[in-house]
Amino acid sequence: MLSIRIPDICEDSSSSPNHQVVSTEKVRLCGALHPHYDGFITSPNSDNIPAPPPNDCPFSLRSDFRLGAVDPIQAPQMIDSKNLFYATIPSCPMDNDVAHPYIKYKYMWTNATDKDIVFAEGNRTLSGVATLSEHFCRRLHSAVKYAVERSEETREPPVEPWKFGLRSQYLDYLTKRPNLLQRIVKDGPLLMSMGIHRLETLKLDPGTILLTVGMIQSLWIELCGALDYIQFFRDAVEPGSKVLNRAHGSSRPALCHLMGGFTTSEHNSKLFSRAGIPVYLIRPLSTLPDREVLDTVGLTYLPIEIEPTILDSSQHLDRFLELTGDCAPPAINSWFHANAVKVNRFSAKSQQYKRLPSDANYFFPDPHLFLDVSDRERVTYLHMWKQIGAIWKYRASCNRPDARPLSSEEWRDLLGIPLKASTESEIQKHVEAFLGPSPDSDGVSYHLNASDFDLPIEKKEALELVWEICELNFRFELLSLDVRAAARSLRSQATGDEYFQADSTFRIERQTKVRWCFPDAFPSPQSARANYGISSTHWSRRFKKLKYLRKLMEGWANPPRREVMAIRPEALEKESRVSVEWEQGLVQHYVQTFYDHFGRPAILPRRLLSE
Repeated sequence: MLSIRIPDICEDSSSSPNHQVVSTEKVRLCGALHPHYDGFITSPNSDNIPAPPPNDCPFSLRSDFRLGAVDPIQAPQMIDSKNLFYATIPSCPMDNDVAHPYIKYKYMWTNATDKDIVFAEGNRTLSGVATLSEHFCRRLHSAVKYAVERSEETREPPVEPWKFGLRSQYLDYLTKRPNLLQRIVKDGPLLMSMGIHRLETLKLDPGTILLTVGMIQSLWIELCGALDYIQFFRDAVEPGSKVLNRAHGSSRPALCHLMGGFTTSEHNSKLFSRAGIPVYLIRPLSTLPDREVLDTVGLTYLPIEIEPTILDSSQHLDRFLELTGDCAPPAINSWFHANAVKVNRFSAKSQQYKRLPSDANYFFPDPHLFLDVSDRERVTYLHMWKQIGAIWKYRASCNRPDARPLSSEEWRDLLGIPLKASTESEIQKHVEAFLGPSPDSDGVSYHLNASDFDLPIEKKEALELVWEICELNFRFELLSLDVRAAARSLRSQATGDEYFQADSTFRIERQTKVRWCFPDAFPSPQSARANYGISSTHWSRRFKKLKYLRKLMEGWANPPRREVMAIRPEALEKESRVSVEWEQGLVQHYVQTFYDHFGRPAILPRRLLSE
């Protein structure tokens, strides 16, 4: 991106005199050239111009359940008529900014840490489940109470039936889907209260606690932005809208306290500027023929931008084949050879989606690594996973960046460190290069015992470890696929390119639907419940979770074919030829959709033991 100065930037960019952006007195003589938008970005009321959200940003959930550059509470977004309030989302208060209207609630921008988690038995190893500390719960209560009281004051009274001339008009009004702003104001308080109630009454695993806190915080910040928009800015941005009474105890945020937004409309830029909202106008370069670049500066994207690439399916040819070997858990009948038989590697959709290099990687070790190797390598890999698996699962469940997906080669190098290092100190040194020091910033530790790597592993234990790895990969892959397949697709006004955006309510709804597909705590599988979900040999147990998988797929942009979706649940209560074909249809749609989006075969769930 180039930073440039143009003396005549305030001049009319079209033949119509009505298209002037702002007056000469207020114009900023700096801007930015952005290659992806092929446009020039200026701001009438801000000295800094951030990078626009990338069109092909990968979806990787963080520990606070936010999405980085495409998250409206993290970075300015493209603004349209459906999400105008994104521009008034408050920015994180600085410690010394006493004028910030939310300085009292600065902790809502701070993630909960391991120090805020209280384990049931006082020990992580013994209990494994925990609750959020009373102090942190009190702070969440205080913030949510403030937001709920404000939302009650801004809630518009229901429209009386007699105001409609026809009964059909009133029914249309009742069934009309609320827009995003109305959903945040209406549903946000309830969802936050439900989240706090869950934290106070249930013992959960640490990852679930951190995710729930992050979701409450995201909802709270979005709700505050929506309330500020309704109370202080909507009458200026949307002329003719109803002006509500200012909420008691709330103050109008200053320009520097707002996130702002990008727009391609000069009219909207003028409205936002007059309303006191940071705005970044993207205009085609063709409107500025006489430009001169005087200086350049480098910019950093959040996250760092990676050029997409199309993955060659031949790189994963052996991954399409079924797992075989003494350590391979039994396959589920309907999933047997699904990648090899049911995936069309030349489907039209697989050529349409943009992919990233990280799409070829695995959240957890590729199970094929444990099969086509020598006995010594297999035992070493399994022992290594036993010693580092707990910390990796913890980080992955919190969606921490240091638990990023790794390629098969990286997993082989990590698990095979004891084969190359001769002493325990050397093993520790190489492992720290991958995982960092122990304990890490969250207080989670791992201990490497070199003497264990020479011990044999019983076949039953090996089967359980490989089953767990398959199940973990399947669960995280399903969650990642659902985020992509169900994300709201928007169209950039500047370039016509497609990009994706998801609000907190949407993300909560989707992950909840994914959780319902499994019989135990998500995301960590429990071997005792291995055969109670879609891997069960009993149709009634299997059907219960397959129904949730089908319901999950209903929300995808490309749902299963009509023959699968049209079958009534009553016709599937008992196992029959119809139920078998229905199950195989769901499996085929899953493996094909995963391949279309990621360019590689999915890791399939397995059975652990016959019941």
